[in-house]
Amino acid sequence: MWTIKSRFIKDEKGVVLPSLGLFLPLLMLMSFAAIEVSLIVFEWHRTGEATRRAARYMAIEEPVADLSSFVRGSSVVCQGSSAGGVNCSSGAGANISAYGEMVAQMQAIQPAIQSEHISITYSDSGLGEATTPGGILPMVSVRVENLQKPLVVIGGFMGMPDVFTYPAFMTNQIANGIGPTS
Repeated sequence: MWTIKSRFIKDEKGVVLPSLGLFLPLLMLMSFAAIEVSLIVFEWHRTGEATRRAARYMAIEEPVADLSSFVRGSSVVCQGSSAGGVNCSSGAGANISAYGEMVAQMQAIQPAIQSEHISITYSDSGLGEATTPGGILPMVSVRVENLQKPLVVIGGFMGMPDVFTYPAFMTNQIANGIGPTS
């Protein structure tokens, strides 16, 4: 009798299968979570690059806002809307085609960026003079905020939120001068 019992206790065949059944789901969850976090970091990088591209583009192209009355100490903010348009604090009409091209430039890098996520600020950089060739050189600031990514694998797991909201991205660039060219 002892021989059958001791042989059964010492038999280790099939021990791996219950261990695998316990740890495989955990291992797979950790693997997919690592992939999802990697995608978040990748999209974070893409959003930063899209913001930098937009600032460079707006620094050399026609401004979105009407800056004809831009003077030393001025600041004009243009905010995109969900309809794809843009509203500027200068009160004058906005250059929709320049704004649309900037959004297209950003979406070429990060397709998740929409018009309502973007704001552009033209502010006085302290460089240039309104009466000299080249005029005042404004600082162009492009800001992306409220951009979200749904969490597929880890969303809702152990208190995790269903979406990840990226922090605001902002890039500054000195723009072409506003004023006389000769």
